[in-house]
Amino acid sequence: MERRPTRRELMVGAVGAAGVGAALAPDASLADTPAPSDAQLLTDSLAVERVMVLAYRRVLASGLLTPDV
Repeated sequence: MERRPTRRELMVGAVGAAGVGAALAPDASLADTPAPSDAQLLTDSLAVERVMVLAYRRVLASGLLTPDV
């Protein structure tokens, strides 16, 4: 029986996907925009990391892989 994601996992995935999408969205004119702040870069990096953690948890929960700890 496959485990269904919790609401929290769905929200984390949605927020992470939105963050990744926003980070990867092309800007109309990059020359006119200032460099991103450290806070924005950190926010984008953490959003990507949240998606990665969610993906790893889903893979480990599937039983196809086991944690090598």
